[in-house]
Amino acid sequence: MAERRPMMALTYITYKCGHEDRIQIYGTNVHGERDRKAAWYNTIDCPECRKANAARWCAEHGCAPLEGSPKQVAWAETIRFEAIAGLETLYEEMQANNPPETVSENARSVIRQAKGETRAVWWIDNRDTPSVREAASHYRDNRR
Repeated sequence: MAERRPMMALTYITYKCGHEDRIQIYGTNVHGERDRKAAWYNTIDCPECRKANAARWCAEHGCAPLEGSPKQVAWAETIRFEAIAGLETLYEEMQANNPPETVSENARSVIRQAKGETRAVWWIDNRDTPSVREAASHYRDNRR
């Protein structure tokens, strides 16, 4: 009797950046869940491009180099990029409302401190704190 192996639902996808990959999408496709997930991958850059874009943006915007293992740095770079980009977007929106100078300076101080944080592990450990999560969400919501 032949050995029965589970069938894998590997899907070939093309990311927004043009790179292609083969990924495992879990779940049924009764209501098109896997098809929607595969289509979603067309709207994002591949992981390598996201890391490269985050590192480039952070270097161009004066962020301090991160310290940690190569994997920690790569992961933290994307977390930091989305958080600081979100903070800067919030700051620009706030400036349109002419806030008091002290509020404006406090906001710039928070951005400077975030850009100066060099510990990759700090970004990873704090990625789910409300302030970092909200700043990153604001960035993701406004880039569309």
